[in-house]
Amino acid sequence: MLKLLKQRFPDTPAPEATDEPDAAEAVAALAETEAVNEMRKALSEIARDLGALGLVIADATGVVEESSSSAHQLSDTFDELSAAASEVRATNESISQSCSETVAATATAGEAVSGSRQTLETALTRIEGLIGAVGNINEQLQGLQSALGSVREVADAIDAIARQTNLLALNATIEAARAGEAGKGFAVVASEVKALAGETSSATEQIASTLSELDSEADKLVLLGNQAIEYTGEVNESAGSLGASMAEIERSIEEIEVSSRAIEENVAGNEERLSHFGERIDAMHAALDANVSQLGTCAGEMFGALYSTDKMVGLAATSGIETGDTKFVKIILEMADEVTRRFEEAIANSQIREAELFDYSYKPIPGTDPEQVMAPFTPLTDRVLPDLQEAILERDKNIVFCAAIDINGYLPTHNKKFSKPQGDDPVWNAANCRNRRIFNDRVGLAAGQNTKKFLLQTYRRDMGGGKFVLMKDISAPVHIAGRHWGGVRMGYKA
Repeated sequence: MLKLLKQRFPDTPAPEATDEPDAAEAVAALAETEAVNEMRKALSEIARDLGALGLVIADATGVVEESSSSAHQLSDTFDELSAAASEVRATNESISQSCSETVAATATAGEAVSGSRQTLETALTRIEGLIGAVGNINEQLQGLQSALGSVREVADAIDAIARQTNLLALNATIEAARAGEAGKGFAVVASEVKALAGETSSATEQIASTLSELDSEADKLVLLGNQAIEYTGEVNESAGSLGASMAEIERSIEEIEVSSRAIEENVAGNEERLSHFGERIDAMHAALDANVSQLGTCAGEMFGALYSTDKMVGLAATSGIETGDTKFVKIILEMADEVTRRFEEAIANSQIREAELFDYSYKPIPGTDPEQVMAPFTPLTDRVLPDLQEAILERDKNIVFCAAIDINGYLPTHNKKFSKPQGDDPVWNAANCRNRRIFNDRVGLAAGQNTKKFLLQTYRRDMGGGKFVLMKDISAPVHIAGRHWGGVRMGYKA
C-alpha cells in the first residue's frame, strides 16, 4: 500500500523561499492538506477496489467450493461404481464357476443318460424276445389242449367199450347160470371179465377227471399267456416311448452343455473387459481424488485471501477514511449495543433467566422443511427484536437483512419478509422462511462465534434451489454479563 501511495503521490516540490514566514507556512499547510485529501481519496479508492476484489474472490471461492463439493460427490459415486464393478466381477466369477459346474454336470448326466438309453434298448430287445417266448408257450398250450381232447375221446371210447364188455359179461353170467354145472367155468370167466370191465370203467372215469383238471389248468395257462402277451406288449410300447424320451433328454443335455460352454466363454470375455473397466475406474478415481485435493487446497487459499481482503476493507472503514462499508460498520455496532441492552434489561426485569438465555438446546418443529427449531430464548427474541431489526432495514436500501444469532449460528427471530409460514415447497421455504433456522455454514458460524469488535465477510448467500446472491455480511458480538452469547448479523448488497 505504501508503494502504491508513493507512486500516486510523488515528492511535491518545496515551496519557493519567501521572506514572509506566515505565507510560507500557509503554503506548506495547504500543500499538506491537499496531500492528505489525495491520500484519503486514494485509500478510499483502494478500499473500494479491495471490496470489488473481495466480491470476485467470494464468487470464485463459492464456485470452487461448489466444484469441490461436486467433486466429492463424484468421488463418492466412483466409490459406488467401483464397488458395483467389484460386485459384478464377483458375480461374473460365480457365473463362470456355475457354468463350469454345469458343463461338468451335463457331461456326467449325458454319460448316465446314454448308458441308461443303451440299457433300455437292451431291455427292449429282451422284452421282444420274452413276448415271442410267451407267444410260443401259448401256442404249445393250445396244442396241449388239442392233445388232451384226443385223449379224452380215446378215454370215452374205452369207457364205452368197458360198459359194453360189462353188459356182455352180465349176459354171460346169466347164461352160465342157466347152463348149470356145464356153465360154471364160463361163469368164472364172465365174472372176471365183468370185474375187468368195472376196473376199466373206473380207470376211464379217473382219466376223464384228470383230463378235466388238466384242461382247466391249460385254459388258465392260455389265459395267463394271453395276458402276459398283452402286458409285455404294453411294456414294450412304454419302453419304446421311454427310449424316445431318453434320446430327447440326451439331445437336450448336449444342447445345455454347448450353451453352457458358450456362456463360459462369454463370461471369460466379460471378466477381461471388467478388469480393464475396473482399472480405468481406479485411474479416473485417483485423478479425481487428486483434483479434489487440489480444489480443497485452492479453496482454502482463496478463503485466506478473502479473509485478508475483508480484513483490509474493514480496517479501511474504521481508519477515519470514509468507505462504502463505514456506514454499515457503525450501524452493526449500534445494533449490537442495543441488543445487548435489551437482553440485559429482560434479565433484570425477570422476563428471562440468564441460564435460559444461554441454553442452546434446540427442539425441532415437526413437519418443517428445511428444519426449523425452537430454543428456550426464542419467545424473548420474538418480543424484543422485531421492531429494532425492522428499523435497521429502513436505514439503507442496500441492507437486505439484519438479525441476532447465537454462537451456533441459530437465528431465532428474522425480519418479517424472511419469516413467512412454511409451505409445501422446500425451495420456496428456504428463501422465505429463514427464521428459527440454524445457519452453521462458514459465514454463519464465523458471525456467531466472532469476539472481535466486528467481522466483515464477503460471501455467496444460498437462497435455495441452486440460487446464490453475492453479499457482504458484517457482524458484531453480543456479550451478556461478560459472557459471549452470539452476535448480530447484517447482510447488505455490495
